Amino acid sequence: MLGTVLGPPVNTVRTSFVTSGIISTSAGGVVIDAWGLRAPLWLGAAMAVTGLLTVLPDFGHRAATRTSSVVAGSSTPAERPERS
Repeated sequence: MLGTVLGPPVNTVRTSFVTSGIISTSAGGVVIDAWGLRAPLWLGAAMAVTGLLTVLPDFGHRAATRTSSVVAGSSTPAERPERS
């Protein structure tokens, strides 16, 4: 029963991982042909930096939310309102 509830999101995530694997493998082959065997290391580093950059807006949003709750006077976890 749990599999039917989580089916579409799990399939979407799986499909995106397969697609990113195909793209990165193809890009690795292209850079090896163009720049030699050290190029995939640089490609991997660039992909890692890109991945980290995609997470930064979420960290900024969480820091702003945390700062606004402290400014509002709710400094302890018991005083903070629960998320809905």
